[in-house]
Amino acid sequence: MRAAATAPPELSTVTAALRLRHYETAIADFQGTSMFNLVLIALIDALYAGPAVLAIVGNFSLLATLLCILMGTIYLIGLIERSNRTIARFGVDSIVILLCHIGGLYLLFQLR
Repeated sequence: MRAAATAPPELSTVTAALRLRHYETAIADFQGTSMFNLVLIALIDALYAGPAVLAIVGNFSLLATLLCILMGTIYLIGLIERSNRTIARFGVDSIVILLCHIGGLYLLFQLR
């Protein structure tokens, strides 16, 4: 249910950014939301007196969390390294992110 409430604003932001050809904004919105959700999980773990949240979630949520952390790490490495090397006008880090995203979606689909 939460996804039905939060998806339309995200979709409109990404659509507007793509129409304006602000591709970085579209990707940042997508990834930023995922990373913000991870911060919320860490905050809940810090404030919740019971067991760790990630210890009681299912494999699907755990894999989604690990994928988000992996892609965030790749983004940070890409920002630090800033190589001008491109393949088909895409940075190497962007291609790795795309492959991780596709592979992650496949794995998540298999777990559902």
